[in-house]
Amino acid sequence: MNAKLLVFAVFLLQLVTLYGTDGAVVRATAKIGDRFEFDFSNNVKSVYKIKEGSEDKEYIYSNKSGLLGKDKAHLSSSGLLTIPKVSKSDFGAYSFDDTSDDDAEIEVAPTMLVLTEESSD
Repeated sequence: MNAKLLVFAVFLLQLVTLYGTDGAVVRATAKIGDRFEFDFSNNVKSVYKIKEGSEDKEYIYSNKSGLLGKDKAHLSSSGLLTIPKVSKSDFGAYSFDDTSDDDAEIEVAPTMLVLTEESSD
């Protein structure tokens, strides 16, 4: 296992530990330049991305464009995350804060999407 992959695996483990083990962790791959979509669910109004090696959250709000990568990522009002043209800066861990519209806490840890580059093997 190469060093970058090991560091990213440890980073993921820390994120999963932070949010608990009740939430789903979904791993997806995408090729640079391809379109990518992931359905977080109807109740999600914003998602954030954390890049490898960073603790900063980059938010994307529903019906507003985010600044992820060269093209803009979009979160629909139904919770569908769309990245029209994947770039290297789009790879990372995506999740959402565990509150509902009325700011009540959700009992189950949120879904985490880990988007990595598809190998060209």
